[in-house]
Amino acid sequence: MEIEDDEATEFNQSLFKSSSIKPIEDALLLDFDDSDDDYMFNITKATKVILYYGNSQSDSEWMNQNVNNTHVNVRPYSSGQILKESYKYMPRKIFETTDSLNDYLNDVIDEINSIYKQRTEANHVTENDTVMNILHDLFDDEAFIKQLTLKTSVETYYLGRIRYGYDSKSGSNNRNIIQLESNTRYSNGEVVPLDLSLYNKNKNDDEHHMSLFPGQIVIVKGDNPNGKFIRVTEFMELDRIFSPKFIPKCPSILSGYESINIVCARGPFVSYKNKNSTEINMTDTTYMKALANYVKQYNPHILLIFGPIYDEAQSEQLMQWSLQENKTVDDTFPCQWTTDRLFNFQMGTLSKELEGRTVNTQIIFIPSANELGSELNIFPTAPVEIKQNYPIQSYSNPAILDMGGIIVGTIATDILLHMSRYEISNISNENVGKGDRLKRLCSHMLKHKCFYPLLPIDVNLNLELSQFDHLNMPITPHLMFTPSVLRPFIYNVNDTIVVNPGLVTKNTIARIKIEPMKSRSEYTGSIVSCINGEIIKLLS
Repeated sequence: MEIEDDEATEFNQSLFKSSSIKPIEDALLLDFDDSDDDYMFNITKATKVILYYGNSQSDSEWMNQNVNNTHVNVRPYSSGQILKESYKYMPRKIFETTDSLNDYLNDVIDEINSIYKQRTEANHVTENDTVMNILHDLFDDEAFIKQLTLKTSVETYYLGRIRYGYDSKSGSNNRNIIQLESNTRYSNGEVVPLDLSLYNKNKNDDEHHMSLFPGQIVIVKGDNPNGKFIRVTEFMELDRIFSPKFIPKCPSILSGYESINIVCARGPFVSYKNKNSTEINMTDTTYMKALANYVKQYNPHILLIFGPIYDEAQSEQLMQWSLQENKTVDDTFPCQWTTDRLFNFQMGTLSKELEGRTVNTQIIFIPSANELGSELNIFPTAPVEIKQNYPIQSYSNPAILDMGGIIVGTIATDILLHMSRYEISNISNENVGKGDRLKRLCSHMLKHKCFYPLLPIDVNLNLELSQFDHLNMPITPHLMFTPSVLRPFIYNVNDTIVVNPGLVTKNTIARIKIEPMKSRSEYTGSIVSCINGEIIKLLS
């Protein structure tokens, strides 16, 4: 079907504005903007704890004195979910890319259909079960194969993926052109514009608050009077169908007697705000040594380091530094350093600071597709081999890890920043609570059971669609780390604790303490009641 972009624009123009960015909610001590480039500006030097989640604890309570007695077994949750080695990639044909995207949409729809059939066969459907009645309209009696372009004056339900239409005038996708894309398995992959004018008349009603982004899979209710557009009166998101899927068994580590401490830090580890070429020092190890000093002082069980160690945005800074004639730390000139050497130099600094110490902290590195000079600037990103005297284990980006039975989701790619660029919402400033927007973005990942539900991807990311299966979440994580340049936070999102530690170069890291349960019978899936967390300054 050929889409009339001008017609779609007329329906959607000026209906939406990106929702205003508001501060944190659950654990805020200070008030600063999500996208503020300098979110540390109003934090006093004497302040160490920027925000906390759970119970406030003294600094001494974070020091682990019994690290030698407790070993946390860290392994991949599923061998099929993570990447074990690098893979070959190249430009793909358009139909191959389309097939990969359609497969993802088809799989989600098949899973929804499976849930409907299971509950129907088990006779779990009642007249008051709104969700099941909606699924009945979608899947029963071949109603689901109905074409999106079929004319109807009767409101019906449609299942598909949100996308933004192409604007021929600007030569790019336009968020004012909102469309619904059907799946290829049942509805021939048709694309139909959405008219949201009726929906927005009720935008002050909580039930009509909504958040949309390209790639989002939704159920919409509306009619199609002329076969050219759907007039939307209702949106239904996936969390009304999919419940969190936590592991049924209580994590073994929670039945012990000691709490488990996890520290998280996100690079880059060299600041790139200094534009004076004479003062650039790419071998600066101030932040890496500060992180090592924290480990020596507090003995956490696990240290999670997220790349990039050097961001690809620092390429100009690297070039300016390489032209300097001053010798570096090992009596060599900057022009003799490669990006691999710089990477290993930072990791080597951490290793040297810790080796020979009474520290048994497990260090885990999650690589980034934005690593400067890396041959693996592709997402999903394979683990890297790090050869240092102090062992540093690397896993793929993203990865779901099993830490003593606790399921931890990790992603180094800044999905929150990417989604924030494309999300639209009809929620007014008055209705946005502190931190609601970031919390909402996190919830989209969990609802879609996908680390990167945004499609098409952000322009700054290279996504290899043949590896898209590695972005899925086969299990709901108890704890998820989503490092971002946006404001740091610790949230309870649908019973999963989601953490953004901020940037090391912004002087912030996160630390999480997981307390043991009194009895295994207390375990119901989520472990939010066992978790305390803080965002703290790395350097005093």
